[in-house]
Amino acid sequence: MEANITREQALALLREYNEEPFHIQHALTVEGVLRWYARELGCGADEEFWALAGLLHDIDFERWPEEHCRKAPELLEKGGCSPELIHAVCSHGYGICCDVEPVHEMEKVLFAADELTGLIGAAARMRPSKSVQDMELSSLKKKFKDKKFAAGCSRDVIRTGAERLGWELDTLLERDHRGHALLRGGHSAGDGPAGPGMSRPDRTQPPTVTERVSAAPAGADLCVVFCGRDLDRFSRRRARRERSLSGRTSVKTGRPIGAACFCAQPGCGSFTSR
Repeated sequence: MEANITREQALALLREYNEEPFHIQHALTVEGVLRWYARELGCGADEEFWALAGLLHDIDFERWPEEHCRKAPELLEKGGCSPELIHAVCSHGYGICCDVEPVHEMEKVLFAADELTGLIGAAARMRPSKSVQDMELSSLKKKFKDKKFAAGCSRDVIRTGAERLGWELDTLLERDHRGHALLRGGHSAGDGPAGPGMSRPDRTQPPTVTERVSAAPAGADLCVVFCGRDLDRFSRRRARRERSLSGRTSVKTGRPIGAACFCAQPGCGSFTSR
């Protein structure tokens, strides 16, 4: 399996089209998980290819969310990636946003692990340690069954991913949980190569706005999510509208709409540029 691109070139390519820390962090985490899976499933000789597919899988999502996995081939080809890597990257959107079917085992793992990685990350961020390492598998299974938790992570996609691999759902949950926990400290990657033994990010940094919104139960008021402060009736309506808009693209600027807080209290720190 040839990628025709180095890890350093792939990271630079990712950063060319992505600025939001949450998207970079997610890409690095999926890279580490795919690298772990390659070793776990006896495909260590191709682990770099597996990892690069994980790193670049959402390359087009931040700027072109409505063209996800359809804009990617253009960006990846421009970056010098092989047709094999382009197919692998796009296949994780099969049946969701594109018609590139996952055929290789690596592609099926990426399809299954990508969505599950979002759920595991959201569950970890709700813990005091912000880590998967001290999170029990039973806790992850409860979060999976709770449809209101991280509602944006499709349980149907995760189930379909397990079926494509020929695994029981519990097997996928156990393996993905174990792979995340083996990333040093159970945290997502920094700028270094992702995978076991990578450097740990600064724990003093608070979660980003996107991370907090992603981890919030469906329908939660923004300021309750951010700082625990309740809102007056007017601000509550604004906050709910703001949450419904979060993640959409601004017609005026062409950039994703951020989420903002309305309690105007010191320490909430939940504003983003519009």
